[in-house]
Amino acid sequence: MRALRFLQSTVLNLAAILGTVSVVAVVACLVLGLRPAIVISGSMEPQIPVGGMTFARTIPAADAEVGDVVTLPRPDGSGLVTHRVVGTEPGPGGATLLTLRGDANDTPDPQPYTVRQVGEVQLTVPVLGSVALFMQQNVLLVVGVLVLVGAFASLPLRPTPRRGSDGAGTAAPARRAQPA
Repeated sequence: MRALRFLQSTVLNLAAILGTVSVVAVVACLVLGLRPAIVISGSMEPQIPVGGMTFARTIPAADAEVGDVVTLPRPDGSGLVTHRVVGTEPGPGGATLLTLRGDANDTPDPQPYTVRQVGEVQLTVPVLGSVALFMQQNVLLVVGVLVLVGAFASLPLRPTPRRGSDGAGTAAPARRAQPA
């Protein structure tokens, strides 16, 4: 019984910690203006591993400097690219031309990116992107596990009554007779 109570308490504490960390992370992203992105290729390894999650702050593209790691939309609209700035120059109509290259790549990206703003990567958390991607792709499984954990954590743990040697439950204490 003690082990089950310990397990239940541990599950509740871990759930509370995970919930608190999640809320704090969301609030921090909102307050600090950070946008998360999941890394799905190895072009920035070893600094940014596959399965990591980056957090980027939006800045004007003209403020990006050589050496910065930035996230921006691919020209074909197929998602985001996170690479290091290796060249920058003024572009047409107030835009900026950025030449990017992944740390693991031998050559820069084929075409410069014409952009007005970029996400400057502030933080990378390894593995977090893989966890988020798994949760996105397995929503029903995650919800099911959460329901089971919640049900387990809310089970009342009471000791069962002892039984006498004859198999019957223990008798209730006798009442005192009332004086007449």
